[in-house]
Amino acid sequence: MRFSVQRLRQWRWWIFSIAILALVVVILATLIAVSEGWHTATADGIECQVAFQPLKPVNGYIEFFLQKQELIEPVFNGGYFINLIQDYGKNPLQLKVTTSGARGYGNATTTVNLVWDEPLQTLWMHDLQKIDFISQSGSHRNFPFDSANFNFMLTTDPVVNLPVIRFNNRVPGFYMPCKSVHVQRSANGTLQVQFELRRDRLTELAATMLFLAGVIFAFAITFTGEKMLPTAIASYFFSLWSIRGIFGIGPEGFPTLLDVGILTLCMLILVLLAIRILIRKFRVLKQPPIIPDPWE
Repeated sequence: MRFSVQRLRQWRWWIFSIAILALVVVILATLIAVSEGWHTATADGIECQVAFQPLKPVNGYIEFFLQKQELIEPVFNGGYFINLIQDYGKNPLQLKVTTSGARGYGNATTTVNLVWDEPLQTLWMHDLQKIDFISQSGSHRNFPFDSANFNFMLTTDPVVNLPVIRFNNRVPGFYMPCKSVHVQRSANGTLQVQFELRRDRLTELAATMLFLAGVIFAFAITFTGEKMLPTAIASYFFSLWSIRGIFGIGPEGFPTLLDVGILTLCMLILVLLAIRILIRKFRVLKQPPIIPDPWE
């Protein structure tokens, strides 16, 4: 018996040590992930650029602007702007710009007019031409893991020289790693454009941690809460659905992967409550019946 007690104490010490070590590892990993996410969110700018040699002191360019993520379709709204400087003279020029489609979307063709600006001595568009950028995979439904990648062909008619390609990201909650930007130019002037928009890492981390906390609190409330249990459960439900507001998701953005997780937590706590009730009923039935004393 003495040997068994000693072994039990040793096992408890090892379990306690492993639990403490695991907790320290989790805390360190979380701090590292937060630090990396913060560095990424603050280090990457909103502009990236690719250039083809040889370059002149002043070069023509096309600039892509990404402005908003669609909530239903795998599409990001935005546009482009073209500046041909002085390479094509002062006469107005009309261009047909075609971008290839993907995921069931067809090619999109827009017609733009470039006019000469005498004060600036450049041939360019007066305003941004709106287009949609189709993501190759994923959509807002995958929030918070809804990073997007793009790969499309761009052609102009007539063909014009665009030695500089710029990217301007203004989509809230996303960053564009410039290392993901690649542009290839074929002999006929067609551009193959590739780039990525990645969801902010802090958003992904925050959503994951809130979900895991919801799992822990579901068990804690169900099996440790004795007093004011209905109030605690009601507060739990309201707290779960308020998570959507933290990330700025309105009713028009329903459903997302985050919403599926919240619904799962709601069903989990209901199942745990049913288990708790059944366990208590089983304990009551298992107890021997109390026989009254006839002499009392």
